[in-house]
Amino acid sequence: MHTQSKQIQDPDRPSPRAATGSGPPVTRRWLLAAGTVGLAAAMLAACGEEVSAPANGLPAPPTASQETVRARAVAATVTETAPRNVSGLPEPGAQRPVRVAFTAPTWSVWGFGIEPMLLSAGLAASAASERRYRYEGRTITDHFKSDYDLSAQLDSLPGGGAELLMFHGHDLPNLVASEQLLPLDDHLQSDSGFDRDAFWPGTLETGRQDGVQYTLPVAVAPWSIVFNRDLAKESGIEMPERQGFDRSAFLQAGLAMQGGPSIEGREHGLGFLLQVDPRPGPGGDYASWPPAYVFMQAALGDLRGASGTFEALRSAETLEVTQFFHDMAHTYGFAPKPERSGERVWITYTEGSIGMWGESIQGPGYAWLRAGPFPNQVLYPFPEFGAGGNPADVWTMIGISAKTSEPKVAYDAMRALERSLREVAFVPAATSTPEQLRTIAPGLLDEELQMIVDLMASASYIRLSRRERGALTNAIDAGVVLEGISAQEALLDAATNLQILAGR
Repeated sequence: MHTQSKQIQDPDRPSPRAATGSGPPVTRRWLLAAGTVGLAAAMLAACGEEVSAPANGLPAPPTASQETVRARAVAATVTETAPRNVSGLPEPGAQRPVRVAFTAPTWSVWGFGIEPMLLSAGLAASAASERRYRYEGRTITDHFKSDYDLSAQLDSLPGGGAELLMFHGHDLPNLVASEQLLPLDDHLQSDSGFDRDAFWPGTLETGRQDGVQYTLPVAVAPWSIVFNRDLAKESGIEMPERQGFDRSAFLQAGLAMQGGPSIEGREHGLGFLLQVDPRPGPGGDYASWPPAYVFMQAALGDLRGASGTFEALRSAETLEVTQFFHDMAHTYGFAPKPERSGERVWITYTEGSIGMWGESIQGPGYAWLRAGPFPNQVLYPFPEFGAGGNPADVWTMIGISAKTSEPKVAYDAMRALERSLREVAFVPAATSTPEQLRTIAPGLLDEELQMIVDLMASASYIRLSRRERGALTNAIDAGVVLEGISAQEALLDAATNLQILAGR
């Protein structure tokens, strides 16, 4: 594991050394101590205590009245009787360091990672908290492995770990099982400024495990389709309506834009890109985009079910969706040949020969949709496959380390940071208008921003752990697309893998 400490510098923070020299600056504490010596001598004399004549021969100070003694006593103890900070939080300007551990995926190319959000929001949160906190980012390199153990990485962080944790929602089960997160319910209940209704419907619940709120969602990622308008026009089809963009409309558009040997210049064209990398990752996991479980989520919603036993995998609806996934690869030809993975698929895309592909809307950098050599593209909803709703992930959530020594301070620092993250996260977990989203992602069209708001109003969150996602993808996606096994066999393998996983 690679860790890296990054301090989010406060531009208003003064240098730790005085500007006039290299030695320590003179402090007010030293001046107060010096003044107290003379005052103590005067008080002793006033109380009748014998005071020796100073060495310079000057007479002892005159005896003061009782009123004067009391006044001087009050003056001497004024700092002790002044109102104290009873909240237990740092004073304004304290710049209390708050360490924030966050995951940084090694495979993320297009994604807008956690680090840029943290750098921007950390400064804003420090200012909003009256400089009570100074946020320091600590990177944890996240490898593409379904058996990646984030809890173990946190335990090995040098210097006592971190007070706050920011990570993808698929790592929440691992952190809860290893007791790495502090339950938030008591803090949230006593927080008069916390509004549960400020989040998109169903979003806050993604931070709950076994009825306990462990995290607050920060950034969500609804799944969508990138639609090539140039290729649609070239293929002689009208762009379908976003409303009602279902399985049938999706398939018709894909088939109309599908290339092949008979189409000059588009011999390797694809109406839809169903990509499964034939080369497994370092942990033996296969990368699939979009994974089969996203299509299942659109049809059924939560695959785990209320009982947590994945009974949905044995349903007729799941078999139907998996069969459609199989047909996309082997009947409709949407999966590129294994030898055309990687850079060759990228060339096909830049040539404008891919009609549609799946995209998890994560981060604001979508200017490339209409920039440079790329085809003219627009965002569409993920196809409707049933009553499951539009699939979405929580790609960033924030929680408090269970090892923090000051939970109240950590919660206050987390809330300040969470509020600032809403201004820079895309798509924010907090309910937003198209106008608010435009300030974060100005490159998107008005209709795309409105589409995102509509999708989030009825989003269906993928609540699968990292291990569960790997078990499904390795069995279904790799089995169906790369090995050509049947949908029924792939589902049986997936159910078996999940049973084995649950028995660990």
